[in-house]
Amino acid sequence: MKKLIRIIYGIMIFLIRKVLSPIKYLPKSKRLWLFISEVPFEGNLKYFFLYIAHNKKDINPIWISKEKQIIKDLTKKGYNAVWKYSIKYLFLILFSKVVIVDRTPRHSIFTSFIPSTNLWHGAGIKKIEWDDPITQRSIIRNICPNSYLTDYIFTSSEVFRDIYSHAFQISKKRVISCGNQPKTIPLLKKIKDDDINACKLPKNMARKRIIVYLPTFRN
Repeated sequence: MKKLIRIIYGIMIFLIRKVLSPIKYLPKSKRLWLFISEVPFEGNLKYFFLYIAHNKKDINPIWISKEKQIIKDLTKKGYNAVWKYSIKYLFLILFSKVVIVDRTPRHSIFTSFIPSTNLWHGAGIKKIEWDDPITQRSIIRNICPNSYLTDYIFTSSEVFRDIYSHAFQISKKRVISCGNQPKTIPLLKKIKDDDINACKLPKNMARKRIIVYLPTFRN
């Protein structure tokens, strides 16, 4: 039954996209960059957002999140942030030129019509996206593959160009090697407001050396 529901859902989304396809012809603002987060304020998306906000005054970066507390924390600091399930968000995606993510780009019905850039969130050794056998069996992905595609993806090394090109089903020319990932920049220099949503260690652990092992066991 669940499988049938997913098939019907996928077909409905496919048909709705066809009906709404003229949206891509609406005038877009090059100044509007939407940073659409599926997680709290963290990782590559967080640090690229802060970089753009501090260094590119001709761009209006807007953080999109389903976490209302993150929205409050960012707006309190003077940044633009919008709740993902608001009318304002729907308005923004109609007229924004750029969408930036760092996870699997599960586009909404509207964002699939906007060029998206994926910063990705790591450089692990596991198979990802279309190279993952479980992903390949996804009914919705196969009915609506455009819902999961990205236009550009950034990587930290040339080593990953072929891997990401195949995994994300895009041309090698659209895989951009940029050296350091944005989230590694704080290791080299202080970033303003990077303490927003930061994980803070207890005082009795602040001066200790900590080793963390974080394996991925899913799939």
